[in-house]
Amino acid sequence: MDDMTAMRRCIDLARAAAERGDQPYGSVIVLDGAIVAEGDNSIATDSDPTAHAELVAIRKACQSLGRTELSGATIYASGEPCWMCSTVIRAARISRVVFAMPASSGTGGATSAFNILTVDNVAGLPAPPEVVGRFQVDQVGALYAELGWPPPRS
Repeated sequence: MDDMTAMRRCIDLARAAAERGDQPYGSVIVLDGAIVAEGDNSIATDSDPTAHAELVAIRKACQSLGRTELSGATIYASGEPCWMCSTVIRAARISRVVFAMPASSGTGGATSAFNILTVDNVAGLPAPPEVVGRFQVDQVGALYAELGWPPPRS
């Protein structure tokens, strides 16, 4: 599976999350050329603040594969993984991260002051993965514009 196909699936998952009333984020994990897990944001519908698309996908991949180590895998995300997701990505030893839209909240794991995904020597975490950011950002931007996302701040 190539990067474009995987990101298109993330966009589909993000749309499904938004249609359900959740934030528009989707994620897939690819290992050996095949999707082994996918997730979409379900924070609102599951009343679970940890139900970020990336964490849902990581949980499913670990359960499906029967292990917590995902080296060799690529995780794709429609939005930049936050600090929490980035920490789990590193702990699971995911080898590669591809995301579309950078975080606008200042909590991105690659673009913020706390760039957990890219910095070496984070206590207790293995080496950082390869990170590809802003991949197909225009396609995700179009989805966000269609959805009116992010919502206006009050």
